[in-house]
Formats: sequence, C-alpha cells, structure tokens
Amino acid sequence: MKTNTRFSATIRLLVGTKLNVHMSPPVVTASIISESQANSLLRAGHTKKTSSGDILNNKQTMEYHQATGQLSVSFRNMSLKKIKRAEKKGTESVMDEKFALLFWSEFSIGNGEFHYQVKAEKSRFRDLTF
Repeated sequence: MKTNTRFSATIRLLVGTKLNVHMSPPVVTASIISESQANSLLRAGHTKKTSSGDILNNKQTMEYHQATGQLSVSFRNMSLKKIKRAEKKGTESVMDEKFALLFWSEFSIGNGEFHYQVKAEKSRFRDLTF
C-alpha cells in the first residue's frame, strides 16, 4: 500500500432486514490504525475513535440491495494521504510496523432505544510503502 495510490474495499452488514437498519442506512468510516491501537481495541474493546493516518474518501453511506436483502458499501476510491509512525527504537526499521484498516459505523434500532457501534478490521498490512 502506498501513499497517494487508490485502493478499494467492500463492506457488508450481515443482519439484512431483520433489525430494519436498512430503513436508515448507516454511514461507514474507514481509518488506518497501528498494531498497538488494534491490540488495544481488541483487549479493551474501547470505542475511542483513533487513527494513525489520513485516508481520503473514507466515509460512505451503506446501500440496501433489495434483491439480496443486504446492506453494503463499496469504497472504490480511497487513498492514504499520510501516515503517523511510531518512534523507532534501536535497530527497528520502518518495515517492522504493522497497520490495519478499521471500518466502523454506528446505528440505532427500536426507535432509537438501542444504539450500537460496529467495527471490523479488514486486513493487516506489513511492509507498507509510504
């Protein structure tokens, strides 16, 4: 993955029409996070919105596909604008850093009674070129 180079991803919400989320499709946001941020998210499950860089075209509204009963969003034109690196320690190289794309959204069901935040880590990258 290189800075200023386009990449794409498609995200699906698998609950379909069961929770009526399709009536008010949620907005999905993509961010890039470091390995330590990803581990913190897994351990604590904390909801703090965090990022290790700037991604252009990183917000899209999900679309409901009636034929399949699925909500999905296609990010076709994302681009990593800049990345924030951790301080190098000793003999560590830049290539030792790992990052992940994190997709998250928030939505409510039951006339706003129940509020949910959904997150998914798309994939981890190693040897990123910035």
